[in-house]
Amino acid sequence: RERGVGEAKLLLSRTSGRIRVLMRREETRKVCANHVVAAETELTLMDGSDKAWTYATVDASGINEVGEDDGECHAETFAFRFKDSSAAGEWKEAVDKCRVGDVAGFEKVAAIDDRIKVVEQADVIDEDAPAQSPDRGPASSSFFGGKSAEEGQDA
Repeated sequence: RERGVGEAKLLLSRTSGRIRVLMRREETRKVCANHVVAAETELTLMDGSDKAWTYATVDASGINEVGEDDGECHAETFAFRFKDSSAAGEWKEAVDKCRVGDVAGFEKVAAIDDRIKVVEQADVIDEDAPAQSPDRGPASSSFFGGKSAEEGQDA
């Protein structure tokens, strides 16, 4: 069964140090693959293709065997197919590095707590200052075609 077309990413958890695969469907952005790359993960070439890899793992995307979102973890067999054999080879190399815990090449992105927090402050109104609202007079003449609001109404 096909889960969808999209970009698969390898993400490093800053807290646990584990690496997981995350894939979202291209059009709906719904998660269709979310699982840890374990040391036991063994990629094998898909029969008859040099640009597709298969492997079995426990998936946490919440999609069951009939494609419904039930929020549970399920044992799944995944097949990732790529545009060409070189892209498939790069994926295999990256996953193999992740299996042995090699995290070189992963970007360190600041966690939300580490980012600079911007606090919006409310505008301070000086109540002692005179109000500076311009006198607008009758309704804008451009809105009513050059006539005031009263003249622009049809009887």
